[in-house]
Amino acid sequence: MHSLLVRANALLTFAGTTLTCMALLAMLTDCFHTSAPEVRVGIKSVERLYELPNGNEEAYIVMDLHADLRSVFSWNTKQLFVFVSVEYATPRNGVNQVVVFDKIVEEREAAVITSSNLRNKYNLVDQGKNLKGKTVNVTVTWNVMPVVGALYTRGMSSEARLPNRYVTGSNFRS
Repeated sequence: MHSLLVRANALLTFAGTTLTCMALLAMLTDCFHTSAPEVRVGIKSVERLYELPNGNEEAYIVMDLHADLRSVFSWNTKQLFVFVSVEYATPRNGVNQVVVFDKIVEEREAAVITSSNLRNKYNLVDQGKNLKGKTVNVTVTWNVMPVVGALYTRGMSSEARLPNRYVTGSNFRS
């Protein structure tokens, strides 16, 4: 007859192997999930574009965002991390990417983000004088965090152009 430690070892090894196989099978079933999210984003207006005292430029933008990400959710999706970024190139830096808005979505019902007057949550600051007249890509990106399996990222973008002159709007938020 086997000792108590040998029996416990066999039981724990079997349980660990079974749980690992179940997790792998669960992850593989999610590979067949296809999603077709509907995403539209663009810059509706620029409330303010000005030069800071240190020589940098800062912009406050109003975006038009519609993102229906319900199809991204599957039974294995824990949450989505959704963010909007503005990307542009400068002579000094090949790619500048500034996150201007983010949101964590934990339920399928909350995965519809619609706002026709979405203001940037975080400042859009350029280290230099590169924002005036710049063509930028506004990108909505979502990171899918599954219960079991690897994280993955998807996104959609659109192009917009910032004004050629500084803007100081009268309806600017304080």
